[in-house]
Amino acid sequence: MQDYPMRTDNHRILTVSGHSFIDTAVAIEEQGLVRDPDRGSVEVDASGRPSFASWSGGEGDDLEIDFHSKDNVSWLALRGERVAGVAETLASRLGAIDVGSVEDAFVAAMERPRRSGTSTRGNSSGWHILQTAVACYSDANSTLVRSLIRAGLSDPDWRVRMTAMLAIGRLGLADLAPLAMKAEVPQVGRKAVSQQDRRLLMALRQAAHDVGLGLPPSSGPGDGKDEAVAALRRSFQAELHYLLSGDPRGNHSVAAPLVAKLMSGHAQE
Repeated sequence: MQDYPMRTDNHRILTVSGHSFIDTAVAIEEQGLVRDPDRGSVEVDASGRPSFASWSGGEGDDLEIDFHSKDNVSWLALRGERVAGVAETLASRLGAIDVGSVEDAFVAAMERPRRSGTSTRGNSSGWHILQTAVACYSDANSTLVRSLIRAGLSDPDWRVRMTAMLAIGRLGLADLAPLAMKAEVPQVGRKAVSQQDRRLLMALRQAAHDVGLGLPPSSGPGDGKDEAVAALRRSFQAELHYLLSGDPRGNHSVAAPLVAKLMSGHAQE
């Protein structure tokens, strides 16, 4: 089974990040599929969730389902003649989001109304689609995912904008790094956006830009700063560089929970 299938008319992606692996596996096996032998190199997290698992249909059934988990984002890739019906059943059974494919996500993002203002109510699907697309990033779909990221940087939903911004650093997209610095950080006063959140997002914007370009940690704008202050800023930026690069040294950063919510969680509107 391929890790990330190219698009066909019989392909779907479902996001299942909010569900346990056991519940997901049971729901899949209820569709008559049998789990394939695990690969020897598959990693398992603290909860017992593998980074990859796959199921196949029986004789005469070409349905295949792959489970992926990366950076706390989990999704199912479905292929086969009866994909449409099974995808609908699993989406209903698990409360999953049917992304379709990365190509479908791109079309949905382009067609989604660009509302004025900063309200995000009822707008979570675009954010979850971007999360999954970033987690699925590969050479095969890089052009489309990069297009989603570029579109996301100007989205009216602040969660989409900030996730797109962080993705530039996470994926090391050097040519998009200048666009990260132009992403509008949400103002204080909106539900779930505190003064600390805004300060962290401003710092993360700098880090995403610098990590994307492969630059060292910045001490921030301005000349003639006190060297002690500059050193503190560089130290904090170094933490953020580790965090965006997936280095465990960034796991204890004060910004880690916010990044986790944006990249794989369910931040409030």
